[in-house]
Amino acid sequence: MYDQKMNKKIAKGLLGFAVLLSCKALAVENFIYAGWESEPFYYNGAHGIQGAFYEIMTEICRLENLRCTFKVLEFRESIELLKKGEIQGGGPYVYTVPRASVLNFSDKIFSSTYGFFALPNSAKKILSYDDLRGVRVGVMALTGSRVSLEAVNEFVDGKLSIIEEKSIAAIMKKIENKKYPVGYTNRDSAMNWITRNKSSIKEIPGLGENLDYRIAFSQKSVSSENLKRLQDSFAELKNQDF
Repeated sequence: MYDQKMNKKIAKGLLGFAVLLSCKALAVENFIYAGWESEPFYYNGAHGIQGAFYEIMTEICRLENLRCTFKVLEFRESIELLKKGEIQGGGPYVYTVPRASVLNFSDKIFSSTYGFFALPNSAKKILSYDDLRGVRVGVMALTGSRVSLEAVNEFVDGKLSIIEEKSIAAIMKKIENKKYPVGYTNRDSAMNWITRNKSSIKEIPGLGENLDYRIAFSQKSVSSENLKRLQDSFAELKNQDF
């Protein structure tokens, strides 16, 4: 049921892109897009790179006559390459003011949430943010989820014990193996991991934060003309209730 709902959201988004971009062509010929492991949005699957953002960018590349190369990198590396202009696009990313000072962002493509996850015995003990005091929590380093978790940490007077990881999979595996009791990460990605691995990990209800995922474009290697055309397309798509 969960996968069916996500597939409907993705299919609706792809249809909007196809209609919107069918009569436009950008001048850029080569375009490198690098995302990070964040199933169902962008990830290495059984048949290569897959996910909603991969499908969207594949459609853009086809319609705009771009020669596109796709990569899956660690989160931090993909951000750094965008900042340097060594790649042209990447995602999914959450908009932040510091990132926007060096990158350009599309309008939101998908809405999601951050959430807390734990095995059943740990999950039932956490009914509110105050119950997280003194709890060890895994989170991806240098990401929007890490920033969001810091706001929770402020609320509980700095009493969280935060363990930083390089991937969502690492967080989920360490919860499963009882290396720490709680993880904080994207809900859609966590639920996909739980389903695929037949895990008993549960989401802790009522805690977390909403977020929007976007595509980021390099300010150094995407021209202002091409950026404007892309941004206009995203704005028009938003007006169509994408």
